[in-house]
Amino acid sequence: GECLGYCKNEVEQDKLNDMVKEIKEFLGGNSDKVIKKLHDEMDKASNSLNFERALEFKNMINDINITLKEQKIVLNRDCNMDIFNYYQENNYLSIVVFFIRNGVLFGRKKDIINNLVDSDEALTEYIIKFYEKNLLSKEIIVPETINEELLSNYLNVKVSTRSKGDIKKLLDLAYSNAKINLEEKEEILNRDLKKREEALN
Repeated sequence: GECLGYCKNEVEQDKLNDMVKEIKEFLGGNSDKVIKKLHDEMDKASNSLNFERALEFKNMINDINITLKEQKIVLNRDCNMDIFNYYQENNYLSIVVFFIRNGVLFGRKKDIINNLVDSDEALTEYIIKFYEKNLLSKEIIVPETINEELLSNYLNVKVSTRSKGDIKKLLDLAYSNAKINLEEKEEILNRDLKKREEALN
């Protein structure tokens, strides 16, 4: 119920730009502005005796707070970056992305793809395609085997790796997650294969 319906209705460009900016800020980890706006709307509805609408705003604020509370603070400093790592086995490439916003692990994404080429080359291609559909972070962290300069020039953003420190620990954690995801996937595939063999027998 938040869309302005600008595909059908005429909406002032300034109003539309403000909404897009607000969404980007929230997805970037800055929730304070959105929560303040919801509080203002809740107070306005309450003062107008529209308690049902006020309750809707209160529930939205609660949902945001619960979501943010569940996020894990991983860096004791204000930074925004995406961390990529992978694990390859049996022509499967398992990829994990951590989204760090304002030092908080704001979310993660995992993928398993069939891969018959060099794994570093496959990850580079994956990252390029990933940002065709997703917001580009201020910095991208990749394993040291990836061509950082190539990616940086193509995406026009800082791309680097780490050999020590907290970010290196997160890079290693992404690798561990990728390995676990692939092992779980292979376990499911092997179980399905065993069931098929039993059915055939």
